[in-house]
Amino acid sequence: MLSFITSFYRFINPPPEQPFPIEYNAQWHEIETLKYFDQVGRSLLRKQLKKINARKQIVICFTNRCGSNWLAELLYATGLMGLADEFFNTERIKESCDTNQLDSFDDFVRHLPNNHSTVNKVFATKLSWDQLYFLSRLKVIPNIIPRPQFIYIVRNDVAAQALSLLVAQQTGQWKSNWNSGINGKVNFETLGDEQIIEVIAEIQFAQSQFELYFDTLGLKPYRVCYEDLQKEPELIIEEIIRYLKISTPKAWRIHPANLQLEKQRDAQSEKRLAQFHHNTNHRYVFSSHRSIG
Repeated sequence: MLSFITSFYRFINPPPEQPFPIEYNAQWHEIETLKYFDQVGRSLLRKQLKKINARKQIVICFTNRCGSNWLAELLYATGLMGLADEFFNTERIKESCDTNQLDSFDDFVRHLPNNHSTVNKVFATKLSWDQLYFLSRLKVIPNIIPRPQFIYIVRNDVAAQALSLLVAQQTGQWKSNWNSGINGKVNFETLGDEQIIEVIAEIQFAQSQFELYFDTLGLKPYRVCYEDLQKEPELIIEEIIRYLKISTPKAWRIHPANLQLEKQRDAQSEKRLAQFHHNTNHRYVFSSHRSIG
């Protein structure tokens, strides 16, 4: 009887929501998204917040050029979840809201599974650290996205990741099947060691922000290393599906027809990367720390 009274009291007098426990500086996507919803006729969050219509919500935590697009495509190719993409980039938010006549941010979030989840209602998205912090600060996680499961992918050869990022920024080619070198080919002679080291520091800062989030909130994401995914993609995808506890048919598989991305590294980038590692005594290659749970 006492437990019933306690539960009923909490129902009619819910505890006050706690503020987001990590202090951070708002980044570009957060600033621009807030500006967009501050316009006349738009609102950020409505008072009555309904949860997203998805049985499972998967968040792939990524840093640029870590292999997250390939991971997302492999998971999508199983047919067991939607294709995770950067839905929370400000330009994507604006485009979706304008096209679908959505007036609030929570309407936008709830609209996402309509086009980006599978029949089994598994929705997946990619989030950078600052987007994850923003959604958590607004309480979109967990008020609208109530039970996200986290997959965190890193790249052991962070120098290769940094070089890949610099190449993408210079050429405009972020995927092998999208924006195919709109700004021409990269000039590797312009990419000095110090520039690569500076980008490595940015990547490591982003990784530290993810780790702070997981530690502060007591979360244990499924960890993926890009290099391990290269060696054993089927095994790792199978482990992820098991970790997420997604119901599967007996004979599920990765369907090759759904795989479109190709390796972008070429002989020139391999040569520049080898030169960088030689110049820095291989300081920027780290050992694998893949684990489940």
